[in-house]
Amino acid sequence: MTPRVAGVLVNGLLLVAAVVTIAPLVWMVSVSFMAPGEASAFPPPLVPGQPTLLNYRELFAHAGMGRYLVNSVVLTVAVIKVGLVIHRFMEIGRGSHGWEWFFLVWLLGVGGMLVVTSAVA
Repeated sequence: MTPRVAGVLVNGLLLVAAVVTIAPLVWMVSVSFMAPGEASAFPPPLVPGQPTLLNYRELFAHAGMGRYLVNSVVLTVAVIKVGLVIHRFMEIGRGSHGWEWFFLVWLLGVGGMLVVTSAVA
């Protein structure tokens, strides 16, 4: 097999894998804009006939998704800030004490991030 044929074969397989991976995500987004019951028709439509935001209104109004969204944003920002502080201390330790202390400081930094992550989860 020539390198050109092998390249075409590998890229073709990667393209097929990408389509198989992305297809369910595209379907979920498409269904989210469909009217209730439209997705259960046979054969199911790939594109909504009358796109609507009714599902999203329902989600935010009655399911409390707005509060969940705010909680996720606050928690994400807090974890990123703590991670940045820990990484900054790691860099200060490496810069002021040289590379011999960097491994210890790195272990403490990673350990601190694991504690934050486990406390959040």
